[in-house]
Amino acid sequence: TQLLEKMLTAMTTSELRAFEICRLCEEEVCPGDRCPVEQQYCRMVNP
Repeated sequence: TQLLEKMLTAMTTSELRAFEICRLCEEEVCPGDRCPVEQQYCRMVNP
């Protein structure tokens, strides 16, 4: 799980990319407060 989280974080390079990745997820399984893509997106938007 940690490797996957690192990969998803590294893949999240823009707002568009974050939305593309999140389309593939089940939001019930991966809530925003634990989602590495959501967390990286928030860091990009609010540096």
